[in-house]
Amino acid sequence: MVLKNTNSIKKVLFSSNRGITMLEIIMVLIIIIMGSLIVVPGLMNLLYTQNIEYEARKLKAKLRTIQQLAITEQVTYRMAFDVSNETYDISYGPSFIPLLTVEVQNNIDIDSTTLIKIENQKDSTNVFKVHRSDLIEELYIIDTEEGKNIACHPHILGKSLENQANKAALEAAKAMSQLTTLSTKNQDSIVVENVLRAGPGYELHTAFRELNAGRAFNDVWIRLKYEKPSYRSHGDESDIGLNIVYEDFKTLPRQKEITLLKPDTEASGKTGQKAIERMVRKCKEVKSTIKEIILYGFISIPALKAMNETVKRHGIKLVAFSIEDITDLAHNNYDMTLYGVDESLWSSSGEIKKLGSIVDPKTLEKLLPEFIPGSDQPGDWSNRQSSVYVTKEKKEHIKVEEHLQNSIKLIESLKRISNFTSWQEKIAENELRLLYSALQSKTASSSKKENSVAGLHQSP
Repeated sequence: MVLKNTNSIKKVLFSSNRGITMLEIIMVLIIIIMGSLIVVPGLMNLLYTQNIEYEARKLKAKLRTIQQLAITEQVTYRMAFDVSNETYDISYGPSFIPLLTVEVQNNIDIDSTTLIKIENQKDSTNVFKVHRSDLIEELYIIDTEEGKNIACHPHILGKSLENQANKAALEAAKAMSQLTTLSTKNQDSIVVENVLRAGPGYELHTAFRELNAGRAFNDVWIRLKYEKPSYRSHGDESDIGLNIVYEDFKTLPRQKEITLLKPDTEASGKTGQKAIERMVRKCKEVKSTIKEIILYGFISIPALKAMNETVKRHGIKLVAFSIEDITDLAHNNYDMTLYGVDESLWSSSGEIKKLGSIVDPKTLEKLLPEFIPGSDQPGDWSNRQSSVYVTKEKKEHIKVEEHLQNSIKLIESLKRISNFTSWQEKIAENELRLLYSALQSKTASSSKKENSVAGLHQSP
């Protein structure tokens, strides 16, 4: 209703031949602001209600199971609730032998962040420090308009993705320059580890050079590749087939204390662990040491924990800047969602489990009206780019059609299993429309190029 009123006022104002008064402009702005104040908290409340209903359904199913067991076995079962720890215990028999402890899922952590002011950042940018005793001390979330767009909209790809990633990285680079040791480091002791193929797509190397004109950071390059196709499948055994297929450490500084910048998607953390181990070994060969590693990209909680264990063995400090949120990790060790059903677990076992993330309420309010619950925020990051580095000198063209098709498939599956509310359904439908449009455009473009090439081959 608010939006209809806003549109009608706009129509009256702009169809009139007279000028627009300041009072009229202020009235329109007031209505828009009031609309946002009504809509966003409404979505937050709906999300909260949805989580309660989900837990209630689970509890009801458990009670029915216990009831059937009690009748069948003629044994007393007891369910005891521990409100302070958000769990309930199930026990049985005369002495109430413990059978099961169930933790009530609190999928989204909105209580562990504080806002930090960064000089020269855009008004739309927010930087948050994360306070969690189970994670690293220097952990930050970078919330930008561009990061939100990338996380919510898998149809953003190619040059558009590159442009938005660059703008997000510029804001991240400002924060890193003020919150880490980068500002005090000599340029010859700062190294960017480009993990191919995805890493350079985060545009951090470009952003730092734009922000620090004249400073020449050292680049090293490494590519790790799974022996088997790994899209949405980074299972527990997949690291066995993760091999280094290319590396170039020629510019690694000698006899220096190095600060390492490492932009990449950190889902399971396995690629990150191997890349760091290799970097440590190469530093030893040139008598250098790594003092600090700075991560940037979409980052999961399990990846942070795994990589922190790796760096602690070498006495290295780990700092991380995550885009928009820090996520749980799906069953497939790949999907990184703000919140929603774990589609990969449902696909493999039929089990419904909800995932969540660490996110500030300000960011959550911005993401909720555009995010599809359960969707993977980075997506297939390499295949969202128009081209990717496969070596230091060589880039290869990417067929983004594969990313578009996979995104459509995932969203359609989430629609079937997630019991979306009407507003979540609308978000999914809007994104599907944009994905199908992008796919049609790319398919038509590819066909045109193929026909053009065929015509050239046929000409005398």
